[in-house]
Amino acid sequence: MRLPRLRDFSGLPIGRDKVLFGLIFLLTLWHSRFFLTGYRLTADEVYFSYIAMQGFEAVFDTSRWIAENQGRVGFLFLQPINMFAALMSEFLVWRIVFVALYMLMVWAGFVYAGRLLKWRIAPLAFLVFLALHPLAFEHLPPTSYPLQNTLPFLVLFSCRLAAFTYGERGVWGVLSRLLQGFALLATEFALLLGIVMIFAEVLARHPLRVRQLWSWLHTVLKDRRAWLDIATLSAVIGLYSAYRLAYPSIYEGNSFQGTGDLSAVIQTTWRHILDGVVLPRLSFQLFQAPLIIWVEALLAGVGIYLALRLSLRAAGLKNLALAKIVIFLFGAMVFVTLPVSASLKQQGWCEALRYCAYLDSRTTILGVVLLCVLLVNALLLVFKGRPFALALRRVVAGLFASIFAIGGLHNWQVAQEMARYDEVWRDARTLACVPALAPGAPDRLYVLIDPQRVIPFHEDEAPLGFWPLYLEWARNEDECAKAAVLTRSLTRSYLPILHPNRLQPIGGGEGGKYLGEGWSEIELWGVWSDAPEAEIVFHAPSLELGEQAALRLDAHMYLDSNITSQRLIVKQDDQILWAGTRGAEDQDRSLIIPLLPYDPSQEAITLTLRLPDAQAPLAGGETRAVGIGLKGLTLLED
Repeated sequence: MRLPRLRDFSGLPIGRDKVLFGLIFLLTLWHSRFFLTGYRLTADEVYFSYIAMQGFEAVFDTSRWIAENQGRVGFLFLQPINMFAALMSEFLVWRIVFVALYMLMVWAGFVYAGRLLKWRIAPLAFLVFLALHPLAFEHLPPTSYPLQNTLPFLVLFSCRLAAFTYGERGVWGVLSRLLQGFALLATEFALLLGIVMIFAEVLARHPLRVRQLWSWLHTVLKDRRAWLDIATLSAVIGLYSAYRLAYPSIYEGNSFQGTGDLSAVIQTTWRHILDGVVLPRLSFQLFQAPLIIWVEALLAGVGIYLALRLSLRAAGLKNLALAKIVIFLFGAMVFVTLPVSASLKQQGWCEALRYCAYLDSRTTILGVVLLCVLLVNALLLVFKGRPFALALRRVVAGLFASIFAIGGLHNWQVAQEMARYDEVWRDARTLACVPALAPGAPDRLYVLIDPQRVIPFHEDEAPLGFWPLYLEWARNEDECAKAAVLTRSLTRSYLPILHPNRLQPIGGGEGGKYLGEGWSEIELWGVWSDAPEAEIVFHAPSLELGEQAALRLDAHMYLDSNITSQRLIVKQDDQILWAGTRGAEDQDRSLIIPLLPYDPSQEAITLTLRLPDAQAPLAGGETRAVGIGLKGLTLLED
C-alpha cells in the first residue's frame, strides 16, 4: 500500500513540485491567519459555550432537547461537538486546529474532484479557492461553527478517496460505510453533499446517455458500488425520516414554509452562492489598510501568481464534456442550497442583511471554484497553440492573484472588526483573575465586561447568567498565578484605570467600570446612588509605593424642598478620609478626597461612600434611596 506523494497531485518534475507545494503552504498560512481572529461570533456559539461550561450532563441533555425540537437525529452526536468547539475556540491552539482541519477538508475535496475528473487539478483549484474565499461575520466556518460541516465533509471526502485507492472490502469497507453513515446523518449539509458526490461518481463511472436512458439505468443498476451507495443513503434517510416523524420540527430554520414565494427562493439561493465568495464584498474602504498589510498583500499576490503559473502547467489541458459538467455543477449548487433557501428565516435574513451567506455557502464555493477551473481550461483549449496562449496563462494567473491580494485586504479589515469580540473575551478572562474587581450584581458585571453589547445573545436576560458562570470557568481554566494579577489587570482597557489629572466622565457606557455596589442606572450626565452605601473602584498605575494622591469627585447631593443637605462619609480600607455635610451652597463645588498612601499590592482602590440621609424622593413615585449624583472622577497628583 503506497501513500500519495507530492508528484501524484501535481505531476511536476521533482523540485518544481516542492516549490509549488511550498508556496501553497505559505499562502495558506497567510490566508488562514485572518481566520484566527474571530470566534464565538454568533449567539448560537455563545449559547453552546454556556451549556458546555455546565458539564457533560448539561451538554447531552441540551443536545437531546435540540435534536428533538428540530427533528434532527444527527444532532444527538453533532451538538456536543459544536459545544466543545465553541468553548475551546477560546484558545488559540484550538482555533489553529479548527482552521487547519477546515483547509484540509477543502484540499481533500479538490483531490476528490480531481480523481473523478481524472485530472490533477487539486493545486490549481485550491489556489483559486484561496483567492475567492472571504472572511465574514455570517454563520460561516471556520470562524463560526468550526466543526459542524468540517468534520462530516472531511470524513466523506476521505472515505470516498480511500475507496478509490484501496477499495471497500473487508473490515475497512464496513468501517468506511459506518463513518460515512454517521457523517451523512450529522447534518443536512453533509447529506446533500453526499448525494451530490454519489451522483457524480455514478456519472463518472457511467457517463449519462440521454438518448439511451434505459440502457444507462440498466448499466447503473448492475453497479455494485451504486447499490452500496443506495443502501447507505436509504438507511440514513430512513433513520432521519423516522426520527423527524417521531419528533416533528418546531424550528423555522429547517422548514419549507418559504417555498410559496418562488422569487424569494431564487433570490436567496443566488445570494447564498454569490455572497459565499469575496468579490461582492470588495469596496474602496480596503484602501484604508496600513502600509505593512499592503506590502504583505502584494508579496502574497506575487507568491500566488507564481504558484498559479506552476499549477496551470501541472494540471495541463484536458478535453472534457464541459456543458454537461457545468450543468451538473450548477444543479449541485442549487441542490445543496435550496432546502436552506426555502425557509422563511433565511429569506428574511437575505432581505434584511447586506450580505447573505450561510453554512451552505461554504459548500457552494467549492462548486464555484470548480466552475472557474473548468472555464479557464476551456479558454486555454480554445487558444491552444496560438501565439498569445502563454500570455493568456499569465493573464489568468494575474487575475486570480489580484483577487487574492485585494481579498487579503478585505479579510484584514474584517479581522479588525472581529477583534472587538476578541477584546471582550480577553478582558473577561483577565477579570476572572482579578475577582475583587467583579461587581456582585450580574447586571453591573455585564456593563463592566461588555458595555457596547458586542457579544450576541439569544435573549436579553441571557448575559446575566452567562458572565458569572464564564468568569468562574475561566478562573478555573486560566493559570492566573503565572502572571502578577496587577500587571495583567493594567493591560486591559476595560479595567477602571484613572490617569493622573485627567477627568474621567461617568456618564455613558464607559463609566460603569468605576462603579461598585449601590448605584442606579447610568445616564448620559452621570449616575445617582440608590443605596445607603455606594462604592467607587479604580486603579492608579501611575502612583509609586507610598505616594499619596487625592481623588476629585465632580458630584452633587440630591436635595429638594424637604432635604436641604445630606451627610457624606468617605472611607478607604475602613478608614475615614472625609466626613461632612453638603448642602445647596456646595452643589457646584467638586469634592477633593485625600487618599491613603498607595500600596501596589492591592488589586484596586475602593472608596465607600456612606450616605446616612439617602431617601426616596417624594415626587414621581421613586423608590430609590437617592443620595449623591456622580458626574466624573479625577486622580490628582503633584
